[in-house]
Amino acid sequence: ALFGGVVSSSKKIFSFACLWSPHPKLAVAATLDSDKKEPTVGFKYGLAPTVTLGAKTTKDTLSLVYINKLGKDATLVVGATSKYAEINAKPVLGCSLTIG
Repeated sequence: ALFGGVVSSSKKIFSFACLWSPHPKLAVAATLDSDKKEPTVGFKYGLAPTVTLGAKTTKDTLSLVYINKLGKDATLVVGATSKYAEINAKPVLGCSLTIG
């Protein structure tokens, strides 16, 4: 499936988006705002019914995320972000557990 859209704001900023899902477990998205002129490309892949991996890149950064649904009401999210200019530096890490 392929989906595309354009959204205009009151500040005359246009947001362009495209979502493509070549496989039921895979989704690829690309966005571009007319003011930033910096595209964002990302993907999401379902490894299992409760586990999803994702990645997002811009011209400056790469972000990775691991999402695990723990039961009916809990979700664990672990992520890392790194700047390409500082690729040898330690990435910024994050973790959250949502219950309820």
